[in-house]
Amino acid sequence: MKTLIELSQAQAEALEHYCQSGHLTPAEVVSLALAQFLSQAVKPTRSLQQHRAFGHWQSKHQDGRQT
Repeated sequence: MKTLIELSQAQAEALEHYCQSGHLTPAEVVSLALAQFLSQAVKPTRSLQQHRAFGHWQSKHQDGRQT
């Protein structure tokens, strides 16, 4: 089974060290790994920023309608 997140060897060793040393729980290790992966994989594009801006504008201009 292929893993969703592929870490570099150094990242994997560091996370394993923190988990084994008791500094972090396994859940915290997974959260850190996921955050690291997402920060590398997701680079905000101009269109994404425009979409967020439109969503913000739209939420301010709903003419009193509840969603």
